Amino acid sequence: TIVNKRKKLLKKLYKKEDSFLPIKREVPLISFFAKKEPFIIGEHKKASPSQGVFKVSKHKDIVKQYYDAGIRNFSVLTEENYFKGSIKDLYEFKKKYPTCAFLRKDFLFCKHDIEISYRAGADAILLIVSILSKKQLRTLIKEARKYRLQTLCEVHDKEELDKLLSCGITPCAIGINCRDLKTFKIDISVPLKLKPYIPKGIKTVFESGIKNPFIAHLAGNAGFDALLIGQGLIENKKRKQLIKDILTELKKGQKEPDNFFTKLFGKKKTRYIKICGMTSRKDATRAVRLGADCLGFIVAPSKRQTQMQDIEKYKSLKVLKIAVVVDPPKRQVAKLKSYISKGYIDAVQFHGNESVKVVEDFKGNAYKVITIGPQCRGHCPQWPFKEAKEYMPVVLFDTPKDLNAKKGSKISSDLFKELKGVWIAGGIDKNNIKGIIKRVNPEFVDICSGIESVPGKKDHKLMEQVIKMVSDQKPETRDQR
Repeated sequence: TIVNKRKKLLKKLYKKEDSFLPIKREVPLISFFAKKEPFIIGEHKKASPSQGVFKVSKHKDIVKQYYDAGIRNFSVLTEENYFKGSIKDLYEFKKKYPTCAFLRKDFLFCKHDIEISYRAGADAILLIVSILSKKQLRTLIKEARKYRLQTLCEVHDKEELDKLLSCGITPCAIGINCRDLKTFKIDISVPLKLKPYIPKGIKTVFESGIKNPFIAHLAGNAGFDALLIGQGLIENKKRKQLIKDILTELKKGQKEPDNFFTKLFGKKKTRYIKICGMTSRKDATRAVRLGADCLGFIVAPSKRQTQMQDIEKYKSLKVLKIAVVVDPPKRQVAKLKSYISKGYIDAVQFHGNESVKVVEDFKGNAYKVITIGPQCRGHCPQWPFKEAKEYMPVVLFDTPKDLNAKKGSKISSDLFKELKGVWIAGGIDKNNIKGIIKRVNPEFVDICSGIESVPGKKDHKLMEQVIKMVSDQKPETRDQR
């Protein structure tokens, strides 16, 4: 809708832009991606289709506040109809801050857009891969090079990234947008999953959804060179302090060892398998050989409980190791962090009433379990999914056995729609795994009791069957989803 309306008004728009823009560029050209240190791209945006006009007293003051906070790279959204922007905004900001680097962010699709961007003072342009063909991408990147403008090509999924990387020309940088431009929904795990597929040597930008320093830390650890932040800064009254905190965490994340999510997504798979409830080295070794990505050790009261110190003997196994806990006391939290630093475990799975702060304090080495219980019968309540959004980047949904049964309780189709592509656990065995994958297409499958002969002892034949079934099931295509 946005693109079509822009195309219809293009001639009128160009005439308006030509009326005030200089024929020749009047401001210096700055290399947008020249910085070696990670940096923030502060965005000037007046409105969005999903949020309407942002409640800010003076929009022009935002860029000044960004500048005063140390930002030297800016994104200016110039789309007029839905974002209330203007090429004039870019022109005026660049004249005021000529030594800073400016990115024109819009729905660009023709050569004249590049010329206008150059004349208005842009140092870089954004190209949205989803609205452009391979031929258009090649043409526009070449045209930008003619004007010595740098290009930031934006993607949201693997298909878009593959299209960009196979178009025959390399952009200066690739931005991965957390926001799906078709639905405007945000998923901050998307950039973390796609980052490993980007060739070394290409600058990368984590776009949208950055509302706190924790997300910046995750992005830094994943190897992103920059963060593009709009609404997260625009709507925050303590903008200067937030910029400082975000930049600090971005740099910290880059310097620290790979966290759990960086390690997991670095495997570059469409589906991950965790075998939980490990109590013996023999079972663990077999699970690794069969292709498990993660092993789970329950250190909370359970039929499959393992003592913390017993996890140490599994250190040599080349697999991600996860400690499963329930509302751990401070002493145990400290020990868990110690075990992560020593390499005994890679992550903590919180299965109790732990707060968002407790999970985030593990800096990307923990995630939360949210249980969907009997109250989901016949309808799809918002509470589990609303709560899940607070725990980032992902949560593990623990579902009751009757949810996964071939027959039994009536679970609404809305619930399965919400569960599409999630991390899932609970009552998974050889009898229901195919149905779960068909209906949910999970990204992460956590298997425990469904492959046991007795609690805590894995049936190796069952384990092999289920792991093979999880691995062999092809994910649905985008059209099927």
